[in-house]
This record gives sequence, C-alpha cells and structure tokens, in this order.
Amino acid sequence: MAKICNFGIRFLDDKILGFFERDLIVIGASSGIGKSSLAVLLARNALQNNIQVSLFSLENGVGATKAKLCFIDYAKQSNRFVKEREFIDEYDKDPEKFAQYTKSWDELNKNVLAGDIPQFDLLEDYKKVDTVEKLLHEIKVRIQLGYKIIIIDHIDCLPILYARRNDFISQVMSALYDLAYNHNVCIITFSQVAKAINPNIQIPGKNDLVGGADKVNKATLVITLSRDKYHDEAFAHRMATLVAIRKDRYGQLYMGRLFFRNGDYEPDYTEINDFDERGFIVEGLNLDKVIKKFGSKN
Repeated sequence: MAKICNFGIRFLDDKILGFFERDLIVIGASSGIGKSSLAVLLARNALQNNIQVSLFSLENGVGATKAKLCFIDYAKQSNRFVKEREFIDEYDKDPEKFAQYTKSWDELNKNVLAGDIPQFDLLEDYKKVDTVEKLLHEIKVRIQLGYKIIIIDHIDCLPILYARRNDFISQVMSALYDLAYNHNVCIITFSQVAKAINPNIQIPGKNDLVGGADKVNKATLVITLSRDKYHDEAFAHRMATLVAIRKDRYGQLYMGRLFFRNGDYEPDYTEINDFDERGFIVEGLNLDKVIKKFGSKN
C-alpha cells in the first residue's frame, strides 16, 4: 500500500502515519462529538496536500459544510473561544452577515483540474445516494474521475430505509472494501455509536458502533472518539477529546487526549498507555481514580 498523505492531526500521523491506498477507515463517535467537523478537517488537509477529495455529507443539510468552514475562519479571526453551535445558529439566520469569513471555503473550491474536474467534490443531498446501488455508483464515478480519498459522513443515515440495517451495513462495507482495494483509493466512513453502549465506558470500542462487527470487520482502521468529561472543566476554552485507534493495520491499539478549539485540533496531545479494549483507562476516565488522584470534583 502506498501512502496518500497525512491526516493533518499529529496524534493520528504519529501512530498510523496517514492515509494509505486500499484503506477502508471507520471513525465512530456519539452525536455532538465532532464527526462532521473532523470530516471537513480531513478533506481540507488532503486538499492542502494536492490530493483530490470527495466528501459525501449525508447527515447535514445543504450548505452545512460551508457553514463549518466559515466558523473556523470566524473563530480564528476573533481570537477567542467560540461555540460552534451558537455560530451555526446565527449563520443559518443570516449567512450574509458572515460573508467575509469564507477563506477556507474558497480555498477548497478554487482548484480545478484539467477538464474542469474540481479538486474538491461535495455531495450534500443524501437522497442522491439513498440506496446501496446509488451510493456505490456515485463513488465509482468519482474514482474514475481520479479522486483518491472518498469521505462518507455519515453512512448510518442511509439504512433507515432498510428493514434490516445490519444487512445494509454488511453489504455496503464489503462493497466499499472492494472498491478501495481494487482501485487503490482510501475510503473513510463516519459512524454513529450504538445507543446501548455501557454507560461506564467512556470511549467506544470498535464493536460499539452501529452495526458492530458487520461495520468493522472489513475496515483496515477503526478510530473512536469521545469527550473527556474529567478534563474538560480545567480547560473551558477548549474541549478535551479522547481519540482511540481501536484497530490498525498492524494490530496495535493507541489512545490519546487531544484538545479541540475553534474548529481544529491543537498539535500537542497526551498519549494514554494504560487502557483496555473496553475503554477503561487508568488516567482520566475512571471517576474513582480521578477523585483519588486529584480530589473531589465538587
């Protein structure tokens, strides 16, 4: 497998080196943790490395990707902590009010390759890919046009149309694996966490995603994210995010604490070494151990 480019997130680049041809990557998290923001960041980083990227934004409405990129520019220029949800609410009411914050959006859309093929391709209407056949057709078209990275956010919104969700997931993941392997591209899917996850586990395992084993068996990489609620309070201006590499190409497991501020991840991270596959970690996740080490939170 040949490397395509870096993730652009230092922890992931240090541990799994970046995107590779024939990768089928699953990234999972509960709602509100930042899956869609991460999808946009990965696309932006690949484009900055002159890699053609196609983003299927299936959960959010038309215009949501532009709004997220405007938020990043607005937050950086304001030089203060800004809550994304509050910005998006204001943006939706009056997009023209933030017309000067489109630098990142414009950069994604300015490069056009030979034959008027855009460097960045965006599909925001899930109705165009609401069956397995339509989804695979649109992906194949983009592969034929030369796109090296296909990002699907988020794939779980499609099988609501199917009586047997796991059958859909198994079928589509097998097909995506074949496409990535046979055409030397990288396909990234974003997944929701199943609601039945054990509440005592602070970061999901690979089988806690919707579809479980049907979702992850074909994947070459499985990454899960969660909010580190025991460290958020100390850093009110940024959000502590736990990122676990649950399955990698070489059978290794990694976990780190990253900080997310104003639409981007900071480069520094803390590696967490003492954890198991269930998500129990000595430092930062078990409330009893946090209280014993740092005292009561109250």
